[in-house]
Amino acid sequence: MKANNRIYLVTGGDKPRLVQASSQAQAIGHCVRGQFKASVASQREIVDFMITFDPSEVENASAE
Repeated sequence: MKANNRIYLVTGGDKPRLVQASSQAQAIGHCVRGQFKASVASQREIVDFMITFDPSEVENASAE
C-alpha cells in the first residue's frame, strides 16, 4: 500500500466495501464507475429536464 493511500469504508450500495485509495472521491469513484454516465447537456436536454422536473433540482457540485 502506498504511503499516501488509505483504506476507506464505502457504504450506500448493496454491501459496504473497503477500498484502498488516495482520497474519498477516488474511493467513491471506483465504486460507482460504470453505474453512472456524465456528458455535457445539450440545449434540448436542458429544456426537457426543466419541463419534466423542478428546475431547482439542478445540483451544484462545486458547493461541496
